Amino acid sequence: MSVLDLPVNMSYTLRLTLGAPVPMVLQGHVRWKRRRDNFFEYGIAYAPAPAPSLQRKLIRLLNGLLLQQSPSQATIHSLYRQINGQKQY
Repeated sequence: MSVLDLPVNMSYTLRLTLGAPVPMVLQGHVRWKRRRDNFFEYGIAYAPAPAPSLQRKLIRLLNGLLLQQSPSQATIHSLYRQINGQKQY
């Protein structure tokens, strides 16, 4: 999500830098956007597609950030992982 109103097209590349706990740099193009109140929500197609190991790191990082923002959801996430046989994040 962002306050920036970016166009949906392939004529430019976004570079996303995620800093914690392990720095990651991803590049991609805006594929779709939705307005949400005073923000814009974006869907990004990564180019090139991240390797499976980087995808797993990204999922762990984003899940960790999600749990920091909503600690009350930790039990639900734990149950979901148990049901799906996934490791802790």
